[in-house]
Amino acid sequence: MILGPLDKMAQDAPTGAFADDIRIVKKNAERLKRVIDQLLDFRKIENNKMGLRITKMDLVFLIQEVKSYFNNLAQSKRIDYTFLHEMDSLFVWVDTDKMEKILTNLLSNAFKFTPEQGKITIRLREEETEVVLSVEDNGEGISLENLASVFERFFTSGQSYAPGTGIGLHLTREFVLMHKGSIHVESEQGERTVFTVRIPKGKSHFDESCVFLSNATELSSGVAHLDISQVQETLNKKYDYTILIVEDDLDIRAYLQHELSGHFNVLIAENGIKALDILLKENVSLVVSDVMMPEMNGFELCRRVKSDMALSHIPVILLTALSDDSQRLYGFEGGADEYIQKPFNIEIVKLRIIKLLEERNRLREVFLKEIQSPAGLSFDDLFMRKFIALIEESYSDPDFSIEKGSEKLGLSRVHLYRKVKELSGITPTDFLRNYRLKKASALLKQRSGTISEVAYATGFGSPAYFSKCFKAVYNITPTEFIESL
Repeated sequence: MILGPLDKMAQDAPTGAFADDIRIVKKNAERLKRVIDQLLDFRKIENNKMGLRITKMDLVFLIQEVKSYFNNLAQSKRIDYTFLHEMDSLFVWVDTDKMEKILTNLLSNAFKFTPEQGKITIRLREEETEVVLSVEDNGEGISLENLASVFERFFTSGQSYAPGTGIGLHLTREFVLMHKGSIHVESEQGERTVFTVRIPKGKSHFDESCVFLSNATELSSGVAHLDISQVQETLNKKYDYTILIVEDDLDIRAYLQHELSGHFNVLIAENGIKALDILLKENVSLVVSDVMMPEMNGFELCRRVKSDMALSHIPVILLTALSDDSQRLYGFEGGADEYIQKPFNIEIVKLRIIKLLEERNRLREVFLKEIQSPAGLSFDDLFMRKFIALIEESYSDPDFSIEKGSEKLGLSRVHLYRKVKELSGITPTDFLRNYRLKKASALLKQRSGTISEVAYATGFGSPAYFSKCFKAVYNITPTEFIESL
């Protein structure tokens, strides 16, 4: 609720003092978020809930990226700020997020105690069995009596001009130890301080509790220079979709409604029970739901949507402050299509909504192309299998109608219409007509009777109506179709 609007204000604000004030507020809000993240990480480690997500990535590239976070600060304090390394790349098996936090904490500590016109140096070298990363500064240094305590939780050096929470270096050591590495500090007061991290090469030292991900080599492919003009074009459009926001917090609900209303038609609900009522009454394209809500939480809402024949086609995005992998797995197991952690970037939320709905449209187009082609059909969706099985069983009966079909499927005509239209892009009536035409085209191809006999055999009330429908769908008359064989 703080960072979201600030991001937008920082982009839109004109140059001047007002824009500078916004940037100062944004900078400190981000600092507050980092402190909160550290406290949450600290609690996870204390409760043995912290795991590693290991991937093979380029450590040189990661260091360059993290170093860039502090470039403006180094420039403003006129600090000689360098990264020294002899290799162009160095691939290691690490948890990328925790390696980033290790270096960020070490650099934050160095900048905190380095005066203006000082010097901070990052070094990376490779040894036979380890990679060695160090951060050196020429700041005030650490006294001998404090040197052994810098990695203890809640330790602070006591300087009033450089306050801290006392958990940054403690977390840094814990993250290094999780990698089966080591960290130590050397310091000469008034001269220099060096923090040195050693990480083993390979991945055999990680235990079975670690999650191994696909290689993150894409990080070294120039992502910082991607052309995002197409992304902006996508985010500037208005879409004819109806989005249901389910959120019990009034401010967050209002914020999401305001931001998404510029792109979609938006409905709101304060909990899962009210959301279900809206879903049964309105034609909703996608649900964006919080997880922790009274009466019915987001997990239960997702399960109810995905287990209801009339609603299961609707994508569900869960928004939550819960960050444990077990929580995420629980959400996906319940059928969630996407899981976005708070605090979220609203532009990412918008883009995920758009891409999920575009994928639905793409599937519709594939489905429609197959249903309008005389070729065979193949569907994986359970509902569509049931619907098609019913059509297959009944298409030859001229008295069969979609109303009768909805009764047999146990759905109202309105819900059947929405469901089939959402999945196939055409109405159930058109679906039935096209299915009959597909069967008719197969019979004509096999020369299994006259045009009139084929028309009656596939449920059409008259040969004339059959010919009219055939021409409308295939742009060719039954007679011309037979002649073309």
